[in-house]
Amino acid sequence: MKIICYSDTHGQAPGSHDHQDAIAILHGGDFYDGRILRYAAGREACDEGIAELRRVTDLRWLEQAKLPIYAVQGNHDVADPLGVFSRAQDITGRVVELAPNLLLAGIGWSGQYFFDLPRESDLDAVCEKVRRDLARRASSDAALILLTHYPGSFPELFSNRGVQPTWWYQTIRKFVYELNPMLVVQGHLHEHFGTRAIIDTGDRSCLIVNPGLRGAKVEIDLASSKHTAILQTPRL
Repeated sequence: MKIICYSDTHGQAPGSHDHQDAIAILHGGDFYDGRILRYAAGREACDEGIAELRRVTDLRWLEQAKLPIYAVQGNHDVADPLGVFSRAQDITGRVVELAPNLLLAGIGWSGQYFFDLPRESDLDAVCEKVRRDLARRASSDAALILLTHYPGSFPELFSNRGVQPTWWYQTIRKFVYELNPMLVVQGHLHEHFGTRAIIDTGDRSCLIVNPGLRGAKVEIDLASSKHTAILQTPRL
């Protein structure tokens, strides 16, 4: 089965992918540009800000999509004046069935302003919601995909050039090894757009993808736990 993945679109229309045979679109958060959203929906909100937000935010791709869209909140998604999360299903802190024997878990977070970033404890609280939701699921042998705006700290896999330690998270790294997902779709770090890597979590091989604006098409085989990813941005 095929899945289309994006993250950090910041009001822009993402890259075009062939949706044939795809079952869903996953978005790793930051639909909005928080710098403009601040003047459209925050304390400094004004009519001019709303007008500018509508002018620069292209949501036609959401309205035209013929696949279900699942998303998590990013740090830029501090408000939703244009109703993005009425078009895309927000699974922050939740688990949904993406397909038979395939679950999707969501990790996201937003503060008061776009430049607010979560602490490790903030994300651990969201992870705990996911743990509880997973515990309620009858099937314990279902494969899992993790959709997270905030990337795990994997300096051994991805370059840490220009990356501050607080921009990626030990909490997410530990969560990946705990849950053993077959696929992690993450965002936030623009420096890592178009990157992918594979780790061995002990039980299975896990593909980690940062699709960015241009996106990625991931094909997975539940029977063999194999996966491939086609990205439209070059590796860094």
